[in-house]
Amino acid sequence: MPRPPCLSLSPDLSQQLEVHTKETLSRIIKANANSQYAQTTPELSEFRAALVGVDANIDDRLLEAFRRVHFTSYESYAPFFARFMNQPCRQAAVDNLFAPGLPAYLTASSSTSGGASKIFARYDHAEATGPQKQPDLARRSAVAKGTTAFIWYLGYRLVCVTDEKNNLVKKITYSSGTVASRRDDLALHPDRDKDIMATILPGQTAPYAAAFINNWRSFLVVHGLFAMVNKPVETMTMAFINTLVDMIRYVDDEFDMLVDCIETGVFPDLEGIAHLRCHLETKFPANPERAAELRTIGRPSACPGWCGLVWPHLRKVVAIASGVFAASVPQAQRFLGPNIEIHARGYAASEGWIGSPYDPLNLNQFKVTRKEIIEFLDVSREESISSVIPAWEVEVGKRYEIVMTTRDGLWRYRIGDVIEVCGFGPSDGSPIISFVERRNVAVRFADFVTTEKQLTDAILSVAPRTIGQVFEFTVIVDSRVLPPTYGYLVELVNETECHAELASQLMLETLIETVPDLILSLDRGKFRKPSINIVQPGTFREFRQRKLETGGSSLGQIKIPVVLTDEASIEWILTKVVKEL
Repeated sequence: MPRPPCLSLSPDLSQQLEVHTKETLSRIIKANANSQYAQTTPELSEFRAALVGVDANIDDRLLEAFRRVHFTSYESYAPFFARFMNQPCRQAAVDNLFAPGLPAYLTASSSTSGGASKIFARYDHAEATGPQKQPDLARRSAVAKGTTAFIWYLGYRLVCVTDEKNNLVKKITYSSGTVASRRDDLALHPDRDKDIMATILPGQTAPYAAAFINNWRSFLVVHGLFAMVNKPVETMTMAFINTLVDMIRYVDDEFDMLVDCIETGVFPDLEGIAHLRCHLETKFPANPERAAELRTIGRPSACPGWCGLVWPHLRKVVAIASGVFAASVPQAQRFLGPNIEIHARGYAASEGWIGSPYDPLNLNQFKVTRKEIIEFLDVSREESISSVIPAWEVEVGKRYEIVMTTRDGLWRYRIGDVIEVCGFGPSDGSPIISFVERRNVAVRFADFVTTEKQLTDAILSVAPRTIGQVFEFTVIVDSRVLPPTYGYLVELVNETECHAELASQLMLETLIETVPDLILSLDRGKFRKPSINIVQPGTFREFRQRKLETGGSSLGQIKIPVVLTDEASIEWILTKVVKEL
């Protein structure tokens, strides 16, 4: 276990952190100041002017010039990122675009809010300091520890960069950030994928082909099936904790069929796997002994702690379980039982890596990365660079918006996440933070605004006392009846209805505690009590599949937004309501 965070920085730690941060920033400036973006974008014009005549080897002058950098937003980067989508994609157009050379891979944001995905470029920074990772089984074996159910989607598309004579210069993968980071961890190369589709990578349970199933239900059923066969599983790893819950619920739905398949060795016929079936079934021999064990244990819904019985060596599940995903933790723990821990994965955004788990068992506590520059915009002050605080000046208990300057070529980029500082690392002074909410993501009415954290805290507080344990939820502006209100769409783990008639009133009272201006709208007849709409079981699983089918997200990065604004999605989810409170 790590030492408790320091609640303040000693002079020595403060100086150490300041020196390291300035050295890192200086390296980033030297590497990226001559990129196409930095040399041409209007947003960095003052920065470029400040560098005129400056010796690039004098760090203090570089840091002084950096103070002229204003906030940047995606709009200034979008025309540059769009070059990768041009056909043909010419080397001259994208070389040294944001950082030296060509990107190692491209990532796409999750488009949680319903808008178009954003593209970001990631570069291989090891090229300047050492040999590149080798795409071989030895490298992949080094990543694996014990037997792991590796429940990650790894699909991508290719961007081919060519020179003026149409000669191929480089193939660049384009995928969600979660896909890209896992492929990078495992040193996977697209040219070798076809050769290893039927291979079970060292330490894993399913053939490589399982990572390319682009149907949510089939993807999880196949991974669940191969995991069930492998009794020695010690670890499960995935992007989000609700992935585990969805997988176990699908296994519960198909338990008898899956056990029959294990007994006979006949691979199930599932939607979206026809092109991969030949790779999957070669690694699926009949195992009647294991089938008999599973029948004795029974299906997940009939057996609390089911995972601990099916996998007696399973000790941890590694996944993102903070923010909105925290709602799935109680149900996940019910499936896992008391002896299996949920470990935090880390804090990442489409724009880059933000922090690693400080205490893995604290699912919302992260130590800020030292490889990028993370600055902190005080949310209580005006939104200008004068309100930006360096890491060594932040205060415990205060909230800030994260501002990133990265090795991949982002300059004072506001990612929109609000965090709270919990302390500082006792060894190097790095801030330790917890995620609070997305900034400017809220339900807005005429007289007040409610943040996604306030909306989340209210339902997670009231529901267990009135309607049951929440599995997943989202919020809309419910104007089906006037005046409008918050409309909660809630899927329950178990519907207790012990005091269901009180739920709406208690929600109102809970929200008023944090949004007192709500009372004025209520008194004026401009707002009514929140509506709580119970949706049928499996609704949010269907939502994820629907997002895939409409091209709204990658299977590796499907999120349910706290506030749902996409009209088509709202119309669809309202058809799933089975009861309104």
